[in-house]
Amino acid sequence: MLSQLRSAGLYPTIDAPEFREGSLTGNIIGSGRVPVGFTLVMRNPNVSGTIYYTTNGADPRVYYSGLVSTNALVYTQPLVLTRTLTIKARVLSGGTWSALNEATFTVGEIGLPLRITEIMYNPPGGNAYEFIEIQNVGSAPLDIGGFSFQGIGFVFPAGTVIVPGQVLVLANNANPAEFAMRYPGVRVFGYYTGNLNNGGERIAILDRAGHVVIAVHYDDENGWPLAADGSEYSLEIIDPWGDPNAPANWQTSPVLYGRPGLAPSPPAASPVVINELMADNKTAVENEGTYPDWIELYNRSSGPVDISNWSLTDSSEPRKFVFPVGTVDSFRWILGSLVRYSY
Repeated sequence: MLSQLRSAGLYPTIDAPEFREGSLTGNIIGSGRVPVGFTLVMRNPNVSGTIYYTTNGADPRVYYSGLVSTNALVYTQPLVLTRTLTIKARVLSGGTWSALNEATFTVGEIGLPLRITEIMYNPPGGNAYEFIEIQNVGSAPLDIGGFSFQGIGFVFPAGTVIVPGQVLVLANNANPAEFAMRYPGVRVFGYYTGNLNNGGERIAILDRAGHVVIAVHYDDENGWPLAADGSEYSLEIIDPWGDPNAPANWQTSPVLYGRPGLAPSPPAASPVVINELMADNKTAVENEGTYPDWIELYNRSSGPVDISNWSLTDSSEPRKFVFPVGTVDSFRWILGSLVRYSY
C-alpha cells in the first residue's frame, strides 16, 4: 500500500524516525509507561536526513510551508526521560519531510501505585467472611509500614514492604477460624476491626501523614455489580490504573466467594462495542429533519446479544441511558441525542 501511495505522490518517500528502547538495536516502542531515567533512542531508517523533534506537542514541521518549526530540536543523542512527555518527530532529507512519529511516554507512576483490587462487603454468612485485597501494581517495592485505613480499623506494621505485583489480603476479625474454613490456603496478612457497610461506603488507604493514597466509594446500586451484594460474589477491579470509583471499572468475581490472594483477572471481551460516534453532527446525518449527535454500537459476534437493561453514559451517572427490556443487538444500534433507531 505504501509503495502505491508513494508512486502516486500521496505519501513521502522518506521513512519516519523510529523510537527505540535504550539503543539503536533496541525494541521499537510507542506510547506507554516507562520508568524514571528511561533512555529513548531515535533511529533514522533512511540513508540520510536529520531527525527533528518536539516535546511541547507541536509539529516539528511548519504546516503548508515545509519549514522547520521554531519549536523543533535536532536529535543528536539519546533522551533520558525524567517526566511524562509527548514526543513528535520527523526526518527531513533533501527538502522532503517524513511522516510524523508521535508517542506519549508516561514516566514513573502518578502517586503511589497501591490499589484496592477486591472487596467482599456483604458475604453470605455474615461479617466473618468479609475481606479486602490490596496490590502493588507498580514496578518497585513499597514500604507501607504505618499506613492505615479509613472505614475500617487497621494499621500496617512498621517495616511492611509489598513487592511489585504482590497481593495482601485483610480479613474481618470477627471469626478468623471460620474465615479459614471458607478460604483454605489463603494467607491473611492481618485482621481489621469494624465492618464493611452492606449498603456501600468510602474505603481509603492513608499514608503515614494521613494523606489519602487511594479511595474507593463502592455501592450496592447506581450501576455497581448487584451480584456482589449478598449473592456469594465479591467486587473485583477490572483496570487497577483506571478510576477506582467508576462502577464500570468493577466486576463481580468470576468464582463464588471471590478470589482473595489472587490478582484481578480481566473480563471476557464484550461482543458489543462502541464502533463509531458523531460528536458534532452539523449536517452529516439527518433524522426526521434534525441532526442529532449519535453513537453507534456494533455487535461483533455471530449471533444476537440481549442488551436489555445495559446502560450508556458520558458522565458519572452510570444509568444515564438504559436500554429497554427486549432490546436485542443483532448488528448495529445508533443512539441519537434525541432519537434512537437501528439498522
